[in-house]
Amino acid sequence: MVLERHLPPTISLQRHFNLSTKLNSYLGIGINHTFFLSEKTSGLLAGTPLDITSSTDLAIQLGFDYLISPTTRVNLDIRKHRINPTAILGSGASAIKFDVPLNPITIGISAVYKF
Repeated sequence: MVLERHLPPTISLQRHFNLSTKLNSYLGIGINHTFFLSEKTSGLLAGTPLDITSSTDLAIQLGFDYLISPTTRVNLDIRKHRINPTAILGSGASAIKFDVPLNPITIGISAVYKF
């Protein structure tokens, strides 16, 4: 088994629609760079060195803002990330290198207050 921690910052451009209504939808596209911060093996792989490389790829986004008042809104954000790192298991001549395609969907809900 492999346990890992990662950080996937994403920068996006968004196109908002229906700005004059209470429900505003938007589409976004951006770039994601995922840093793998720690990797650990356990079970049959315990103690085997593991390195997972960083990955830079595309992220797409669908979102909705619901206007509660002129200064307050609720936001729902759905993103599909393409994360395609390479894993290196072991070391030296016996190391095994393979691709690890991860394509998570993230969902975020937030409250927005405009000052």
